[in-house]
Amino acid sequence: MKLKGISFRCATAACFFLSSALFLYSGCVDRSKPFEQYEIEINKLNKEQQSGKALALLEDAKMRFPENKKFQINNYYRIAFDFYRQGRLNQSCSLLEKISKEYSDSDVVWALFARVLIRKGDFEAAENILKRYPNNPDSFADDIKKKRLSIWVNYNLAACYALSGKKDLALEYLSLVLFGEGFDMKKSFLNIDQDPDFTSLRNDKRYVFLKGVAFSENFDDAIVVLEKQVMHLRELIVKIGQKQFVGAESIKELSEIRKNIYEIHTVAPLLMEIQRKGIDCIDQMIQMIASDSGLAPGVFEARCQEIIRDLQTAKASQHDSQGR
Repeated sequence: MKLKGISFRCATAACFFLSSALFLYSGCVDRSKPFEQYEIEINKLNKEQQSGKALALLEDAKMRFPENKKFQINNYYRIAFDFYRQGRLNQSCSLLEKISKEYSDSDVVWALFARVLIRKGDFEAAENILKRYPNNPDSFADDIKKKRLSIWVNYNLAACYALSGKKDLALEYLSLVLFGEGFDMKKSFLNIDQDPDFTSLRNDKRYVFLKGVAFSENFDDAIVVLEKQVMHLRELIVKIGQKQFVGAESIKELSEIRKNIYEIHTVAPLLMEIQRKGIDCIDQMIQMIASDSGLAPGVFEARCQEIIRDLQTAKASQHDSQGR
């Protein structure tokens, strides 16, 4: 991928930086060292945030054991991320530019690269990277099904969109982080809550709701809110049938419920399909009222009842999985 807008300074610093790191550590390298020992030592250096030494040792391991691509990507990523957290944006950018060419199919590398570029103010180059990923809230769920992304890819993409002021997409990706398989929800949100890249989301009620769900460690809160909105929708359908709301008034009330249900969509991917059923139902109602073609309240009330049953099934499934 050709990236436009990356500064000459960022592009040319990689070679100098990496060669300096190798020179710094070359005298300490044991050429007979087994691969497992490299893993131990690089992990130790990373924990101690001795990124330069970790990088030099990684380059040596790569030359001696070139087949271990996953090990290389994971550790290059970790070192680049450590540079980023330390505010060493030029070093992080240089390293990511180098490894994005070598490991061009690594989503985790590209996502962090975009994040670093945004922090550096290079929005054009970052935007070129972000085109690789689902970026339309209206088709987000379908896109994500097509492109399975790891938790750390989603984390970096959430940060990219938070830094760019695109809250809807930031919260979409953030929800995928929190509800990722095998991930500690509470611990992950503690990290998110301390990450300055998410400052713009702190006061958004969807973020607050996500935080509440994360610390309750279950989906009950999300389901309760969805059930409340669907019950409100059922009540409104009855009132519309009794002519208590007509025309513009009905559309206004329906639009408010739609908005509330849409915001819950960012909380739990498990509930996306149920949430979409609610939105589709409302959209059809609004279209019928707007076109003055009449409304069949019984039909839509039955659909609401079906959504409530789906929610109860989702709740039961979640409890069963937690009990295993």
